[in-house]
Amino acid sequence: MSPWLGIHHIGIETDNMEQSRHFYEKLLGFRLERRLTWRDEQLVFLKQGDVLLELVGKVQSVELSFHSAPRTSAAMHLALEVEDVIKLVEQLHEQGIPVIDGPHELQNGWIIAFIEGPSGELIECIEV
Repeated sequence: MSPWLGIHHIGIETDNMEQSRHFYEKLLGFRLERRLTWRDEQLVFLKQGDVLLELVGKVQSVELSFHSAPRTSAAMHLALEVEDVIKLVEQLHEQGIPVIDGPHELQNGWIIAFIEGPSGELIECIEV
C-alpha cells in the first residue's frame, strides 16, 4: 500500500502577503482557511473548492538551506499528504532518499518533512 494519500496543498512564496491575498481572494475567489507561523514565516492557507493554496511570506533574514536550485521567480512547493510522516521518513532513508528538513510538528499538530525531487523541486510530506 502506498504511503501517499494525495496532494495536500501547493505553496507559493510571496514578497507581499497583502497583495497576494488580495489577488487570490478578491480576484480568484479563494477564502481564508487558516494562518500559521513557522520559523518566523507567515503562512496563509486559502481554499477554493478542493484546492488548498499556501502563501508563504518571505523572510529576508532567513535562508532555507534546503533550496539547492537557484530561484529566479517565486519559489513553489508541492505538499503531498501522508498517513504517517515518521514512518515515511524511515522508508525514505531505507530507499536512500534523503530527508532535507524535518520532521517537525507545527503549532496546529501537523507533522511535516521535506525531500527534494530529481529536478531540485521541493516536496513537503505532511501528516494532518
